[in-house]
Amino acid sequence: MVTPAARREAAAHLGDAFEVSQRRACRVIGVDRTSVRYRGRRPDDAPLRVHLR
Repeated sequence: MVTPAARREAAAHLGDAFEVSQRRACRVIGVDRTSVRYRGRRPDDAPLRVHLR
């Protein structure tokens, strides 16, 4: 697992498949929980993209 998205996916799969907590799933695959819980917050740049086109 290289990308944070892959780590999140793996932790979610373990949680769903084996009905374990997020904490336990992260411990099993050796991932920090903060990277699994992180959600990026980017501003909407659609008007800027339209302007640049």
